Amino acid sequence: MNRKIKSFIQRLKWNKIGIKISSESQIPYSTTIGRGTRINGKITIKGKGHCSIGKYCALGSDIKIITSNHLVSYANIQCSLQRDHDFVELDQSRGPVIIGNNVWIGDSVIILSGVTIGDGAVIGAGSVVTRDIPDFTVAAGVPARGLRLRFHHDICLQLKKIAWWHWDAEKIKCNREFFNLDLADCSHTIDLFALTKD
Repeated sequence: MNRKIKSFIQRLKWNKIGIKISSESQIPYSTTIGRGTRINGKITIKGKGHCSIGKYCALGSDIKIITSNHLVSYANIQCSLQRDHDFVELDQSRGPVIIGNNVWIGDSVIILSGVTIGDGAVIGAGSVVTRDIPDFTVAAGVPARGLRLRFHHDICLQLKKIAWWHWDAEKIKCNREFFNLDLADCSHTIDLFALTKD
C-alpha cells in the first residue's frame, strides 16, 4: 500500500477518535496521536525517528518536529551522496520525540529528535526544543528552557496522579467543577482528588 493511501487511512482513524488535524499538515502514518488532540495549523513531522503525541494536546501552526539529524563528522554532509554510493548513512536519530498528554505547543516551534515533553507542559511560540521539558513546565526560548511551573509543585503532583486525560468522555463530562477550577488561584493544600467524581 503506498504512503498516500496509508496516510489517508490513518487520518480517518484519527478523526474517528476525536483527533483534529489541519489538512496542510505533513504527518507520517507511523506517528501516534492521542484522543482529543487538536493540530490547529500546519505541522511537519519528518525524519527517521518515531514521534508520539499524547491525548488532549493543543498544537499551533508552523510547527516542525524533526526526528533525525545529519551527522557532521564525515567528509560529506549530504545524505543523498552517501545513499547513492552505499556509504555510511548520515541521517541519524537521537531517539523518538515524545510529547506528553495535555501539552500546549505555540506557533512556529521546532522540536528536535530525542526530546520528551512532559504532561501538561507549555512550549512558547518560536521556541526550539533541544532537550527534555519536565511535566507542567512553561518553557520558551532558543534553545527552550524551563521558565516556571504552571502551578504549585503539590498541585502538579496531584494532577499527574489524577491523570484526567485517561478518563473516558463520560467521566470528563461529569467533572465540571474540576475542569472549571482556576488552579493558579488555588492554595497548594487543595485536595484535587476530593473534587473529582467517578
